Amino acid sequence: MSRLTDRVPLSRRAVYRTIFLFGLVNGLVLLLNGRGYLHLSPTGPLESAFIHTAFITHFFFLSFILVFVLYLLYALLRANWLAKILSVLFFSLAQFFVFVDIRVFSLYKFHISGIVLNAMTTPGYWDSVHFEGRDKLLAFLAVGGLLLAEFLFFTLLYRRLLRGGWLWKATRPRYSLILLALVFFFGLGEKIGYGICDLYDYMPVVRHEKFLPLYRPITFKRLLKSYAPEEPKINKELERLTSDTGFNYPLADFRFGPLPRRYNVIILLVESLRFDMLTDETMPHLSSFARRAAVCLNHYSAGNTSRFGGFGLLYGLYGTYWHQAINHQRGPVLIRQLIENDYLFKVISSTALTYPEFNQTLFADLDIPLDDQLPGKDSSERDEVLVGLYLDWLKSVTPDRPFFSFLFLDSPHATYYFKDKFKKFEPICEEVSFIKTDLKNHREEIFNRYRNAIYYVDHSLGRILKALEEGGFFENSIIVVTGDHGEEFWEDGFYGHNSAYTDYQTRVPLIIRVPGMEEPRLITKLTSHLDLPVTILKALGDSNDPRLYSLGYDILSPGGAEFLVLAGWDDCCLFTPELRMRFSTESYNLFGSEVIDPEGKPVEDRDLIRAEKGKYLFPALRGMSRFLK
Repeated sequence: MSRLTDRVPLSRRAVYRTIFLFGLVNGLVLLLNGRGYLHLSPTGPLESAFIHTAFITHFFFLSFILVFVLYLLYALLRANWLAKILSVLFFSLAQFFVFVDIRVFSLYKFHISGIVLNAMTTPGYWDSVHFEGRDKLLAFLAVGGLLLAEFLFFTLLYRRLLRGGWLWKATRPRYSLILLALVFFFGLGEKIGYGICDLYDYMPVVRHEKFLPLYRPITFKRLLKSYAPEEPKINKELERLTSDTGFNYPLADFRFGPLPRRYNVIILLVESLRFDMLTDETMPHLSSFARRAAVCLNHYSAGNTSRFGGFGLLYGLYGTYWHQAINHQRGPVLIRQLIENDYLFKVISSTALTYPEFNQTLFADLDIPLDDQLPGKDSSERDEVLVGLYLDWLKSVTPDRPFFSFLFLDSPHATYYFKDKFKKFEPICEEVSFIKTDLKNHREEIFNRYRNAIYYVDHSLGRILKALEEGGFFENSIIVVTGDHGEEFWEDGFYGHNSAYTDYQTRVPLIIRVPGMEEPRLITKLTSHLDLPVTILKALGDSNDPRLYSLGYDILSPGGAEFLVLAGWDDCCLFTPELRMRFSTESYNLFGSEVIDPEGKPVEDRDLIRAEKGKYLFPALRGMSRFLK
């Protein structure tokens, strides 16, 4: 090893060691700079161990990643002066990023991301944070001082290493490797520990998933769930310990209590039901029901996946709150208010409610078994079982106790299942193979298969609605039928869902009927899934201010939203009257953004973009942080 290093000029070896030591010291400074992230109050030794281990290893990991990148660049370019400049710039940027992120986090309760960067570059932002002239001068001097300090420190280290002595010996490769191994060992232990806590839903640890910028936890719940012991029940003491941290939902002034009108609440959720399927040809039963109800003609889901569509439907919150809800396992106010009023509950799903984790979010507060493991070789058979189970259950319902039922029908999910006698639209493909690369060439056959699945699920809905009407439930029930999201077939260049925020992936029908509704209504204003909890609770006579528990509005009353925020796993899309602006919501994807018009075409009008951002972006950010502490 010594022979190999002897062939490398002393000056180059000194640069490599300088970069490593420079990164190590900057890692320590990052810990000091980022100590504001440690405002948390651990409730036990395991939680405290995770917070502090993650904090230390995370910032050293970031530092050593930068060191590795600098090594590669120096090996390629072999310019000592360039190594110095890049090292100073990289680590100064890292220090500045942490410094700013802590302040953004204290303001919005989430880290710097694409949507935050866009807000910071929108005219009017700095007025709202009152950045005075003296502050600007201090910021300028601080940045200049940081660059100068980093430059002088790198120069000092390099010159000191060239002289040899104790510092040269202390930075031998073997010692550096030992240090890297220690950081890796503790970091790996922290990641595995988080994964185990996530597997068993140990909330004191899992709830801190997002307390650090750029932090990426390891989870292996889906891989190991079947091999792990039975999942423990939610510990109520644990819930108490975590109830006052992070997720401030509902707000403190909300009051649970008796509801004046004890109507039944029935929600029929259909997988992948897009807006243009509500026709007499494709959905005759639902269309017939819609003629006796209120129909929202300009209605959107809360996202382009089941996870965020279902979340917005019952919580009335942007999907950006999903992570907080699942980490705290706090169910929606709507469900908790119905529990408070002694409702009976029935939840049946043709697809497992463990992924997406509706069992830990939407229905986290229910202590009843969820019927989501139905028999059947495909979703069409499971839908048939679902209908049978529900019709049998309705026979056992007594009028002295109101009920809430949630049915999730899955047959229109790709690959679109239906019984043979419902093969109405042809030609069709017998199967949809995602291995093939020419699916677009078979669009008509695939689309007709989807339409047949919709035609079949309409038959299932018809059976349910007929049983409700014949059982006399129409007169005392709020009935809602909608889709979790849409499904696209290349109309705007995409297939399926979860790939874009086009109308075909996000716009869905919503039909709602409340007791006393004598005339049908066509609602043309902008509505979304976020509006449903407010609409239901208002119909039940709840007197709480909707702003205490929701970001939605009452569908059946005047007024409504001027804009929407639809969410994905690590991004969101701001729907304004003129534009759709997609932003990243995670630090690791800062620049993942785009602006399109409602038809999905790129927008180049910078004045229009600036005007729409200035009007709607700040209210969206306020909504994304209203229920965070």
